[in-house]
Amino acid sequence: MLGLAVIAVTPRSIEYLSGHAAAPTDDALDPGNGASSTASDAAAARPATPPAAAPYVTRSVTIEHSFDSAALKAGVSPQVAASLVKAFSAKVDFRRDLQKGDSFTLVFKRDPGDAGDVAADGKPVAAKIDLGSTTHTIYWYRKPGGTGSYYTLNGNSTLPAFSRYPIAFTRVSSPFSLARFDPVLKRVRPHDGVDLAAPVGTPVHATATGRVKFVGWQRGYGKVVILSNPNDFSTLFAHLSRFAHGLRRGQAVHRGQVIGYVGETGWATGPHLHFELRRDNVPVNPLTARLPVEHRLKGADREHFASQAQALASFLSS
Repeated sequence: MLGLAVIAVTPRSIEYLSGHAAAPTDDALDPGNGASSTASDAAAARPATPPAAAPYVTRSVTIEHSFDSAALKAGVSPQVAASLVKAFSAKVDFRRDLQKGDSFTLVFKRDPGDAGDVAADGKPVAAKIDLGSTTHTIYWYRKPGGTGSYYTLNGNSTLPAFSRYPIAFTRVSSPFSLARFDPVLKRVRPHDGVDLAAPVGTPVHATATGRVKFVGWQRGYGKVVILSNPNDFSTLFAHLSRFAHGLRRGQAVHRGQVIGYVGETGWATGPHLHFELRRDNVPVNPLTARLPVEHRLKGADREHFASQAQALASFLSS
Protein backbone atom coordinates (compact mmCIF):
# COMPACT_ATOMS: atom_id res chain seq x y z
CA MET A 1 0.00 0.00 0.00
CA LEU A 2 1.40 3.40 -0.99
CA GLY A 3 1.91 5.89 1.79
CA LEU A 4 0.00 9.15 1.76
CA ALA A 5 1.75 12.38 2.62
CA VAL A 6 0.10 15.24 4.42
CA ILE A 7 -0.17 17.76 1.63
CA ALA A 8 -0.54 20.82 3.78
CA VAL A 9 -0.32 21.83 7.39
CA THR A 10 -1.21 25.48 7.28
CA PRO A 11 -2.11 27.16 10.57
CA ARG A 12 -3.73 30.57 10.47
CA SER A 13 -5.17 32.73 13.19
CA ILE A 14 -8.94 32.78 13.35
CA GLU A 15 -8.83 36.08 15.26
CA TYR A 16 -7.62 37.84 12.11
CA LEU A 17 -10.45 36.35 10.07
CA SER A 18 -13.19 37.19 12.54
CA GLY A 19 -12.01 40.73 13.21
CA HIS A 20 -11.16 40.26 16.90
CA ALA A 21 -7.51 41.19 16.41
CA ALA A 22 -5.65 43.22 13.80
CA ALA A 23 -3.23 41.34 11.58
CA PRO A 24 0.32 42.78 11.44
CA THR A 25 0.89 45.09 8.49
CA ASP A 26 3.67 44.70 5.93
CA ASP A 27 5.33 47.84 7.33
CA ALA A 28 5.41 46.38 10.81
CA LEU A 29 7.03 43.20 9.54
CA ASP A 30 9.54 44.85 7.17
CA PRO A 31 12.56 46.39 8.93
CA GLY A 32 13.65 48.09 5.72
CA ASN A 33 10.57 50.21 5.17
CA GLY A 34 12.41 53.45 5.97
CA ALA A 35 10.44 54.30 9.13
CA SER A 36 12.55 56.05 11.79
CA SER A 37 11.54 57.35 15.22
CA THR A 38 12.60 57.23 18.83
CA ALA A 39 9.73 54.86 19.56
CA SER A 40 10.76 52.48 16.80
CA ASP A 41 14.39 52.57 17.93
CA ALA A 42 13.31 51.76 21.49
CA ALA A 43 11.17 48.90 20.25
CA ALA A 44 14.09 47.55 18.24
CA ALA A 45 16.24 47.55 21.37
CA ARG A 46 13.80 45.30 23.23
CA PRO A 47 13.93 41.50 22.75
CA ALA A 48 11.54 40.39 20.03
CA THR A 49 8.33 38.75 21.30
CA PRO A 50 7.71 35.51 19.41
CA PRO A 51 4.32 35.51 17.64
CA ALA A 52 1.58 33.51 19.30
CA ALA A 53 0.89 30.19 17.66
CA ALA A 54 -2.24 30.19 15.52
CA PRO A 55 -5.07 28.38 17.31
CA TYR A 56 -5.91 26.08 14.38
CA VAL A 57 -4.08 23.58 12.20
CA THR A 58 -5.32 22.62 8.72
CA ARG A 59 -4.47 19.29 7.09
CA SER A 60 -5.37 18.22 3.56
CA VAL A 61 -4.95 14.72 2.17
CA THR A 62 -5.61 13.08 -1.19
CA ILE A 63 -7.25 9.66 -1.10
CA GLU A 64 -5.26 6.87 -2.77
CA HIS A 65 -6.87 3.72 -1.41
CA SER A 66 -9.50 4.35 1.27
CA PHE A 67 -10.74 7.03 3.60
CA ASP A 68 -9.52 5.07 6.63
CA SER A 69 -5.92 4.83 5.39
CA ALA A 70 -5.90 8.48 4.31
CA ALA A 71 -7.31 9.59 7.66
CA LEU A 72 -4.58 7.62 9.44
CA LYS A 73 -1.93 9.45 7.41
CA ALA A 74 -3.52 12.74 8.47
CA GLY A 75 -3.12 11.79 12.12
CA VAL A 76 -6.79 10.96 12.68
CA SER A 77 -7.62 8.14 15.11
CA PRO A 78 -9.91 5.31 13.94
CA GLN A 79 -12.55 6.51 16.42
CA VAL A 80 -12.54 10.06 15.03
CA ALA A 81 -12.49 8.72 11.45
CA ALA A 82 -15.61 6.67 12.25
CA SER A 83 -17.34 9.77 13.65
CA LEU A 84 -16.55 11.66 10.42
CA VAL A 85 -17.94 8.83 8.30
CA LYS A 86 -21.12 8.96 10.39
CA ALA A 87 -21.32 12.76 10.11
CA PHE A 88 -21.03 12.68 6.30
CA SER A 89 -23.23 9.58 5.87
CA ALA A 90 -26.38 11.49 4.87
CA LYS A 91 -24.53 12.91 1.84
CA VAL A 92 -21.66 10.52 1.12
CA ASP A 93 -21.69 6.74 0.82
CA PHE A 94 -18.10 5.87 1.74
CA ARG A 95 -18.44 2.42 0.15
CA ARG A 96 -19.56 3.76 -3.21
CA ASP A 97 -18.83 7.48 -3.69
CA LEU A 98 -15.13 7.85 -2.81
CA GLN A 99 -12.67 7.57 -5.70
CA LYS A 100 -8.89 7.74 -5.98
CA GLY A 101 -7.89 11.40 -6.24
CA ASP A 102 -10.71 12.71 -4.07
CA SER A 103 -9.51 14.74 -1.10
CA PHE A 104 -10.49 15.89 2.34
CA THR A 105 -9.44 18.84 4.48
CA LEU A 106 -9.62 18.92 8.27
CA VAL A 107 -9.32 21.86 10.66
CA PHE A 108 -8.15 21.05 14.20
CA LYS A 109 -7.75 23.10 17.35
CA ARG A 110 -4.08 23.42 18.20
CA ASP A 111 -2.73 21.95 21.43
CA PRO A 112 -1.82 25.03 23.51
CA GLY A 113 1.13 23.14 24.96
CA ASP A 114 2.60 22.11 21.62
CA ALA A 115 2.94 24.61 18.76
CA GLY A 116 2.98 21.87 16.15
CA ASP A 117 0.35 19.44 17.35
CA VAL A 118 -3.43 19.30 17.52
CA ALA A 119 -5.57 19.26 20.65
CA ALA A 120 -5.65 16.06 22.66
CA ASP A 121 -9.16 15.02 21.61
CA GLY A 122 -8.10 15.09 17.95
CA LYS A 123 -11.62 15.98 16.81
CA PRO A 124 -11.76 18.26 13.75
CA VAL A 125 -13.76 21.46 14.27
CA ALA A 126 -14.42 21.59 10.52
CA ALA A 127 -14.10 19.11 7.66
CA LYS A 128 -14.49 19.14 3.89
CA ILE A 129 -14.67 16.27 1.41
CA ASP A 130 -14.05 17.12 -2.26
CA LEU A 131 -15.47 14.46 -4.59
CA GLY A 132 -14.42 16.29 -7.73
CA SER A 133 -17.74 17.67 -8.93
CA THR A 134 -19.25 17.80 -5.43
CA THR A 135 -17.99 19.24 -2.15
CA HIS A 136 -19.45 18.64 1.32
CA THR A 137 -18.49 20.59 4.45
CA ILE A 138 -19.37 20.14 8.13
CA TYR A 139 -18.65 22.16 11.30
CA TRP A 140 -18.49 21.13 14.95
CA TYR A 141 -20.69 23.06 17.38
CA ARG A 142 -21.46 22.50 21.04
CA LYS A 143 -24.62 24.01 22.47
CA PRO A 144 -24.13 25.79 25.83
CA GLY A 145 -24.49 23.12 28.49
CA GLY A 146 -25.09 20.45 25.86
CA THR A 147 -23.22 17.93 23.76
CA GLY A 148 -21.47 18.74 20.52
CA SER A 149 -22.34 17.61 17.02
CA TYR A 150 -21.54 18.34 13.38
CA TYR A 151 -23.71 20.66 11.29
CA THR A 152 -23.79 21.95 7.74
CA LEU A 153 -23.22 25.64 7.08
CA ASN A 154 -26.98 26.33 7.14
CA GLY A 155 -27.31 24.87 10.66
CA ASN A 156 -28.76 21.46 9.76
CA SER A 157 -27.55 18.50 11.79
CA THR A 158 -25.41 16.13 9.75
CA LEU A 159 -26.89 13.17 11.58
CA PRO A 160 -29.68 11.68 9.49
CA ALA A 161 -32.85 10.66 11.27
CA PHE A 162 -32.25 7.23 9.71
CA SER A 163 -29.24 4.93 9.71
CA ARG A 164 -28.31 3.82 6.22
CA TYR A 165 -27.73 0.15 7.12
CA PRO A 166 -29.67 -2.03 9.60
CA ILE A 167 -27.01 -4.76 9.92
CA ALA A 168 -23.29 -5.44 9.64
CA PHE A 169 -23.32 -7.18 6.24
CA THR A 170 -20.70 -8.77 4.01
CA ARG A 171 -22.07 -7.63 0.64
CA VAL A 172 -25.15 -6.45 -1.25
CA SER A 173 -26.33 -9.74 -2.72
CA SER A 174 -29.17 -8.15 -4.72
CA PRO A 175 -29.71 -4.41 -5.34
CA PHE A 176 -32.87 -2.32 -5.52
CA SER A 177 -34.35 -2.70 -9.00
CA LEU A 178 -37.50 -1.92 -10.94
CA ALA A 179 -37.00 -5.05 -13.03
CA ARG A 180 -35.08 -7.96 -11.51
CA PHE A 181 -35.26 -11.62 -12.45
CA ASP A 182 -36.71 -13.33 -9.39
CA PRO A 183 -34.68 -16.50 -8.70
CA VAL A 184 -37.63 -18.16 -6.91
CA LEU A 185 -40.57 -17.21 -9.17
CA LYS A 186 -38.40 -17.35 -12.34
CA ARG A 187 -39.78 -14.12 -13.78
CA VAL A 188 -38.89 -10.43 -13.97
CA ARG A 189 -40.49 -8.26 -11.30
CA PRO A 190 -39.56 -5.22 -9.18
CA HIS A 191 -37.19 -5.78 -6.28
CA ASP A 192 -38.45 -3.16 -3.83
CA GLY A 193 -35.49 -3.33 -1.45
CA VAL A 194 -31.92 -4.51 -1.12
CA ASP A 195 -30.64 -7.89 0.00
CA LEU A 196 -27.77 -7.66 2.50
CA ALA A 197 -25.87 -10.93 2.90
CA ALA A 198 -24.97 -11.85 6.48
CA PRO A 199 -24.75 -14.99 8.63
CA VAL A 200 -27.88 -16.39 10.24
CA GLY A 201 -28.35 -14.83 13.65
CA THR A 202 -26.80 -11.44 12.81
CA PRO A 203 -28.70 -8.78 14.83
CA VAL A 204 -31.04 -6.53 12.82
CA HIS A 205 -31.42 -2.96 14.10
CA ALA A 206 -34.20 -0.42 13.60
CA THR A 207 -32.80 2.29 11.32
CA ALA A 208 -34.96 5.02 12.88
CA THR A 209 -37.36 5.65 15.72
CA GLY A 210 -40.81 4.33 15.00
CA ARG A 211 -43.62 2.01 15.92
CA VAL A 212 -44.14 -1.65 15.03
CA LYS A 213 -46.81 -1.81 12.33
CA PHE A 214 -46.53 -5.55 11.72
CA VAL A 215 -44.58 -8.45 13.19
CA GLY A 216 -45.22 -11.97 11.95
CA TRP A 217 -45.23 -14.10 8.81
CA GLN A 218 -45.97 -12.81 5.31
CA ARG A 219 -45.69 -15.29 2.47
CA GLY A 220 -42.50 -14.56 0.46
CA TYR A 221 -41.10 -12.31 3.17
CA GLY A 222 -41.16 -15.09 5.74
CA LYS A 223 -40.72 -13.68 9.23
CA VAL A 224 -40.96 -9.91 8.76
CA VAL A 225 -41.06 -6.71 10.81
CA ILE A 226 -42.59 -3.51 9.40
CA LEU A 227 -42.06 -0.19 11.18
CA SER A 228 -43.86 3.13 10.75
CA ASN A 229 -41.25 5.92 10.94
CA PRO A 230 -41.32 9.75 11.03
CA ASN A 231 -41.69 11.92 7.91
CA ASP A 232 -44.07 9.46 6.21
CA PHE A 233 -41.40 6.75 5.96
CA SER A 234 -41.73 3.06 6.73
CA THR A 235 -39.12 0.30 6.87
CA LEU A 236 -39.41 -3.45 6.29
CA PHE A 237 -37.06 -6.22 7.44
CA ALA A 238 -37.69 -9.67 5.96
CA HIS A 239 -36.48 -13.31 5.95
CA LEU A 240 -35.72 -13.11 9.69
CA SER A 241 -34.83 -16.24 11.63
CA ARG A 242 -36.55 -14.89 14.74
CA PHE A 243 -37.86 -11.68 16.29
CA ALA A 244 -36.46 -9.79 19.24
CA HIS A 245 -37.95 -11.11 22.48
CA GLY A 246 -41.26 -9.46 23.31
CA LEU A 247 -41.55 -7.43 20.09
CA ARG A 248 -45.22 -6.75 19.41
CA ARG A 249 -47.48 -4.69 17.19
CA GLY A 250 -47.89 -1.08 18.35
CA GLN A 251 -44.64 -1.10 20.32
CA ALA A 252 -42.42 1.99 20.10
CA VAL A 253 -38.83 1.32 19.05
CA HIS A 254 -35.77 3.53 19.02
CA ARG A 255 -33.05 3.88 16.44
CA GLY A 256 -30.47 1.11 16.82
CA GLN A 257 -32.78 -1.20 18.79
CA VAL A 258 -32.48 -4.89 17.89
CA ILE A 259 -35.77 -6.00 16.35
CA GLY A 260 -34.80 -9.40 14.96
CA TYR A 261 -32.07 -11.62 13.56
CA VAL A 262 -30.98 -12.51 10.03
CA GLY A 263 -32.36 -15.76 8.62
CA GLU A 264 -33.59 -17.30 5.36
CA THR A 265 -37.32 -17.74 5.96
CA GLY A 266 -39.87 -17.27 3.18
CA TRP A 267 -38.69 -17.11 -0.42
CA ALA A 268 -34.98 -16.84 0.31
CA THR A 269 -32.19 -18.71 -1.46
CA GLY A 270 -29.65 -18.10 1.30
CA PRO A 271 -29.15 -16.21 4.57
CA HIS A 272 -29.64 -12.48 4.12
CA LEU A 273 -31.77 -9.53 5.18
CA HIS A 274 -34.24 -8.10 2.68
CA PHE A 275 -34.51 -4.41 3.65
CA GLU A 276 -37.04 -1.93 2.25
CA LEU A 277 -37.46 1.81 2.70
CA ARG A 278 -40.73 3.42 1.64
CA ARG A 279 -41.91 7.02 1.59
CA ASP A 280 -45.66 7.57 1.32
CA ASN A 281 -45.73 3.79 0.72
CA VAL A 282 -43.61 4.17 -2.44
CA PRO A 283 -40.42 2.04 -2.44
CA VAL A 284 -37.14 3.99 -2.69
CA ASN A 285 -33.58 2.72 -2.83
CA PRO A 286 -32.40 2.44 0.80
CA LEU A 287 -28.75 2.84 -0.21
CA THR A 288 -29.15 6.09 -2.15
CA ALA A 289 -32.34 7.77 -0.88
CA ARG A 290 -31.95 11.20 0.66
CA LEU A 291 -32.54 10.82 4.38
CA PRO A 292 -34.15 13.50 6.59
CA VAL A 293 -31.88 15.19 9.13
CA GLU A 294 -32.26 14.84 12.87
CA HIS A 295 -32.71 18.54 13.75
CA ARG A 296 -31.78 22.13 12.89
CA LEU A 297 -30.19 24.85 15.02
CA LYS A 298 -32.47 27.76 15.89
CA GLY A 299 -32.36 31.15 17.60
CA ALA A 300 -29.22 32.12 19.50
CA ASP A 301 -27.60 28.75 18.78
CA ARG A 302 -28.04 29.38 15.06
CA GLU A 303 -26.42 32.82 15.33
CA HIS A 304 -23.47 31.61 17.41
CA PHE A 305 -22.90 28.68 15.10
CA ALA A 306 -23.06 30.82 11.95
CA SER A 307 -20.37 33.17 13.29
CA GLN A 308 -18.02 30.29 14.08
CA ALA A 309 -18.71 28.38 10.87
CA GLN A 310 -18.14 31.39 8.62
CA ALA A 311 -14.70 31.92 10.17
CA LEU A 312 -13.77 28.24 9.94
CA ALA A 313 -14.89 28.15 6.31
CA SER A 314 -11.92 30.36 5.47
CA PHE A 315 -9.57 27.68 6.79
CA LEU A 316 -11.21 25.01 4.66
CA SER A 317 -10.69 27.10 1.53
CA SER A 318 -7.07 28.09 2.33
